[in-house]
Amino acid sequence: MSLCQRKHRERAYAAGTASDGNDGRYRSCHGGGDPVQPGDRSPGRCLSSLSQGRAPVHGAADPATGRPVEPETLFNVFSVTKAVTATALHIQDERGLVDYDEPVAIYWPDFAANGKQGATVRHVLTHRAGVPQMPVDVTAEMMCDWAAMASAIAALPRCRLWPRPARRRIISR
Repeated sequence: MSLCQRKHRERAYAAGTASDGNDGRYRSCHGGGDPVQPGDRSPGRCLSSLSQGRAPVHGAADPATGRPVEPETLFNVFSVTKAVTATALHIQDERGLVDYDEPVAIYWPDFAANGKQGATVRHVLTHRAGVPQMPVDVTAEMMCDWAAMASAIAALPRCRLWPRPARRRIISR
C-alpha cells in the first residue's frame, strides 16, 4: 500500500481516487486519523504491505492527476537506507574488511577533507561524525551520480557546533 502527499489523501478518499480494498483496514490501523505526526513538514508517507500476496490498499502517486501507484512508482525512502548500510557494514566487519574504530579516511581518503579526518566508521554509524546533512545544492541528477555524490559529501565541512567527532549525536535525514 502506498499513500503519498498527506494534504491530498483525505481528498483522494472523498473523491474515490484512493481505494481501501480490505474493508477499511488502512483507516483502522491508523485510528482513522493522519498517520503523519502533527507539525511534520514532509509532503507525505509511503507504506507498503502485502496481504495474501496482494497490496490491500492503493493510493495515488500523483493526487493532482489521479495517477495510481504502480509497481514501478519511485518513492524517496530516506532513512530506509540506514538499515541497508548498517547491514552491509556489519557483513564487512564479520569478514574482517572494515574496523569500526578506524577513521573513515582509511577507506575513503577524500572524506578527511575539511576537518573530518578523525571521524571513525563507528562515528558515522552512530551519527556522531559531525556531518549532519547532505550538501544543500544536490539535485536529483546528482543523487544518481556516484562520483558527484562522493565528491560533494567528502567536501562537506565537519559541523562546527562541536569541537570534534563523537561528542554528540545528530541524525542525518
